[in-house]
Amino acid sequence: MLQPAINEVFGVKCYHCNTQVNKTCNDPFKKDSFEGKECPKGCMTQSGNDPDGYFVVNRGCSDMYGTTCVDRPLHTLAHTCYCSTSLCNSDEHEPRSSAAGVANVIVVLRVLKWLYLHDVMFDIV
Repeated sequence: MLQPAINEVFGVKCYHCNTQVNKTCNDPFKKDSFEGKECPKGCMTQSGNDPDGYFVVNRGCSDMYGTTCVDRPLHTLAHTCYCSTSLCNSDEHEPRSSAAGVANVIVVLRVLKWLYLHDVMFDIV
């Protein structure tokens, strides 16, 4: 899609924080406490236990494009989600894909096409 090209030109903003430094970085995330930082590609949110067994959340830039979540070993198992739109790393849920928005646009365009093909007229005030 166009998102990587757009990000190459404009970048994205991502939240940057770590619960070891600031507890408000934890879920539920208090995004009003943070400003976005410019990142060249995308954002990430990583959560898991540190070597001492404490649950840690880390938010920041990612070197990946796209929207996905993976579980990787990091001290213990870490859940990492990547996303490519500005401030997309704001909550604990898996990142939202823009596919749902595109699907909605397609449905609207198909309805408009059907109305046009069937000569359904309506007044726009």
